Amino acid sequence: MRTFISLMKKTIPLNRILKQLKDDAIGKDSHRGITLTYAWLANQFGHISLGFIPAFLVFHCFNVDEIKSAIYVSVFWLLFETYNFLGPLLRKRTSSSDMIFIQKNKI
Repeated sequence: MRTFISLMKKTIPLNRILKQLKDDAIGKDSHRGITLTYAWLANQFGHISLGFIPAFLVFHCFNVDEIKSAIYVSVFWLLFETYNFLGPLLRKRTSSSDMIFIQKNKI
């Protein structure tokens, strides 16, 4: 009995790669939607720019060492994301939404 992995193709044909490149480069109108690779690339570029641009500005405007500016920006984003994640979890608020069920406090 053959397994699923042995049935998978080992290589991606060149014509499929070229079609994907064409689909990513052309036709990004909002009514047609976007490809998954285009969304991934946009997401990755956004994350890189959220780190690189502020670190470059701190380095350039405040005459801070390159490593220190990168550390400052990294610590800032770590604290920001920690607050974003833990803030809603630690608040003692009940939901007023009728769309999902969240049990109200009985106390």
